[in-house]
Amino acid sequence: MQTIKISKALDTHELLDLKEQLLVSMETAKTITFDVTQLENISTPLIQFFIAFQKTGVDMKFKHAEGPFLELLHDFGCEQAFEGALA
Repeated sequence: MQTIKISKALDTHELLDLKEQLLVSMETAKTITFDVTQLENISTPLIQFFIAFQKTGVDMKFKHAEGPFLELLHDFGCEQAFEGALA
């Protein structure tokens, strides 16, 4: 299992870095855990990123998924899409 920490407020440049980190991690990890402990502000591109990642077939988990993260999932009506990944 590989854990990737998501920063406090992920911007577009950081999202590109996250993509690169994820591509490397996917080569060896069967499960990727996104640690969203520090996340306070999230954007639509980040949700789109997670939705696209689900299509890779690699198991995805969210560590400390609460607060703004859960609210955004609810606001976009996609909490069911990530239901099994919330830890």
